Amino acid sequence: MQIFPDELAIELYKKFRKREINPVALFKGEFVIAPELSIEVETYKMVRRERLKSLAKYDINTPFNPEITRTKEIVMVISYIIQGDETNTEIEKENQMNAYSYGPHLVPISDILERDAKWHENRNFRLLGFVDEERVPRHALMGEIETVVPVKGNQHLPGQKLFTALVRSMISLKRYGIARYVPRNSKNGVIPRLVVLVPYKDKSNEEEISLFLVDLPTV
Repeated sequence: MQIFPDELAIELYKKFRKREINPVALFKGEFVIAPELSIEVETYKMVRRERLKSLAKYDINTPFNPEITRTKEIVMVISYIIQGDETNTEIEKENQMNAYSYGPHLVPISDILERDAKWHENRNFRLLGFVDEERVPRHALMGEIETVVPVKGNQHLPGQKLFTALVRSMISLKRYGIARYVPRNSKNGVIPRLVVLVPYKDKSNEEEISLFLVDLPTV
């Protein structure tokens, strides 16, 4: 166990500082309510979980020197071998492919088949329907929350009014929305998300209206 002097401990403590992050839209585009009716909206992450950087490994036989950065750091090198091979012969990357477990067997799949099996579509956000809020139990709303707001600007005033009317009517009727959500395009394939839209109105500010977007648990 190594004990650091007070001066060094204070310097290390000063390294921790608050980081301000400008919000970045996760999705910006049309929220399709009906075949001929849509609203330009943006979605933002409400809360993001930030993890501390993982600890590195260090050689205990090397004295600590704050003037030298990342020396004597222990790094991990991964190599692949065939299970049960007593010679521990390393399998090169070009000789590897993914395989899926099927019972007690492994079924190999080539890169071409794996690429073709992925689902591809352009980003979209489409309302599927409405349900009574009592039919969505609270424990189903355990995922990360995004907020949906209309795009601001004079050219988007009709959309803002439509969005406000939609949210207010959902609150008065005690309804939640169910939507299909694909926030981004990806050449590696996308996974469409089934989400619930919870209307929200700030009690202290009647103009603060939005929809909370939460993933529904699916099997």
